[in-house]
Amino acid sequence: MTAAKRESVRDIDFIAPPEMVDEELRLVLLETVPADHQGGFLPVYKFRMQHVIGAAALGEINLRVGYTDNVMFYRGNIGFTVYEAYRGNAYAERGCRLLTPLIRHHGLYPVWLTCNADNTASRKTIGLSIQTPLRPLGSERPP
Repeated sequence: MTAAKRESVRDIDFIAPPEMVDEELRLVLLETVPADHQGGFLPVYKFRMQHVIGAAALGEINLRVGYTDNVMFYRGNIGFTVYEAYRGNAYAERGCRLLTPLIRHHGLYPVWLTCNADNTASRKTIGLSIQTPLRPLGSERPP
């Protein structure tokens, strides 16, 4: 039995993110998670998506800083979930846009956004976020 390849990850200097808010959505930093060198996991900023009025929790969004095969082909640099009661308001797409200053600070280019081929809502969010047509990948790893 062969051991799975562990991917190399690097540490980063986390920063206090600038205020990330639009007319209804605010990203609130919940925690930062350092790189896991043993497991091959990138450092992560974890945010709550929160309504600016009343502070209702709308969902969660994470930014994974760096690149591994796992991130580029499966998980993506950005992961998000919008709670069911708040879906249909483009909160995930807007959350992705609000991460822009943090993405720029860490020099992430490109930013990988991925989802399962059958996840219509996430495919729409990714399409809106990048403003270019998408080619569904299915379960095959791209060349």
